[in-house]
Amino acid sequence: MHWDYRGALELIKRFMEARALAGCVAFEGGTAAGYSFYVLEEQKGLIGGLYVSCKFAQETLGRRLLEEMLFSMRAIPHLMRIEAQLMPFSGPLDAPLLDHGFHLYTRQFMLLDLRKMPEAKAGSSSGLRLVRWNDRHFDSCAKLIYLAYANHVDGAINDQ
Repeated sequence: MHWDYRGALELIKRFMEARALAGCVAFEGGTAAGYSFYVLEEQKGLIGGLYVSCKFAQETLGRRLLEEMLFSMRAIPHLMRIEAQLMPFSGPLDAPLLDHGFHLYTRQFMLLDLRKMPEAKAGSSSGLRLVRWNDRHFDSCAKLIYLAYANHVDGAINDQ
């Protein structure tokens, strides 16, 4: 199972339509070498992405893109918080993020190759039922997320 980016893409489109998305592109020799973007959400700025092509100096361009983005964000008078979920961890952006006062938290990502797993047997879930997402599940899932974040690092880093 891999991430389905369609929902994220729709969210980015909505931020663009609301004129709440900004960023920059780094060009080297007329070629796009990297980009960064952020969105504004009330009093918070969310760094949505920062990418530098492996064909270019990752650390140098990454730092420059980050610094340009932070310079722009810090100039917004009502902004009180900046968040980022940049991956991979222990990468070339760790030092610049620390230099700018960010607190870094590592996360655990899991990947399971289903081709190497024994085939699941239907009906062996002891009453567990899976259904497709629907917005009517929002309230109960929001409560579940809130409880899951209690006494967890995500509760410290997520202001929602």
